[in-house]
Amino acid sequence: MNSLLTRPRKTSSDDNLIPLINIVFLLLIFFMVAGQMKAPLAADIKLPSANTELTAERDIRLELSSSGELFADGQAIRTEQLPALLAGNGDNGIRVLLLADRDTTAATLDPLLSVLRTAGIVNIRLLTEPTGG
Repeated sequence: MNSLLTRPRKTSSDDNLIPLINIVFLLLIFFMVAGQMKAPLAADIKLPSANTELTAERDIRLELSSSGELFADGQAIRTEQLPALLAGNGDNGIRVLLLADRDTTAATLDPLLSVLRTAGIVNIRLLTEPTGG
């Protein structure tokens, strides 16, 4: 008789979606945090644009700001310290990735390239930002 007075409770399909939504949000947060694969630039550098893609692996990353500040793999160095960093690496086919600010002048860039040439570095890549088109 008790079953006649009470109606059976209907289960809502929305109750089954709440755990799914929680998992999707957790995965979204995980990939947003874990997706930061690119190392930040040590200096405030605005790269020039180009229609090329980088295919080589990074060996030494040099950053040159428009004011002439030089960073090697994120550490501030002077141009005079660069030969010691590159000593003996010219014969090993080391690659140098150069990130120069788009406002850098040739007069600022030339001493750095001279030091790289003197150290025997022949593989220098000037990195750019991809263009929008």
